[in-house]
Amino acid sequence: MLLPVFYGFSAMVTLPAGLLLLLLFERLGILRFWLVLASGFVIGAVVGLALKTSASFVGVAVLGLIGVASALVFWSILRQGRDT
Repeated sequence: MLLPVFYGFSAMVTLPAGLLLLLLFERLGILRFWLVLASGFVIGAVVGLALKTSASFVGVAVLGLIGVASALVFWSILRQGRDT
């Protein structure tokens, strides 16, 4: 199955993009829950378009929602160590 191959390629893009956005949002003081989720959707959709794994709107939307799920997990881990 090609899932580990695609995961590696998408992780090479999403990890640096997500960390850069995290640093930017923290620097600007606008790190918010909804902004992290929106960024996850955009990053997931862009990676889906770049890898051409989905040519349809539905496929891009699904990969965007997977990005949202990843961003939600990231937000949960990030907030565990901080006082909110």
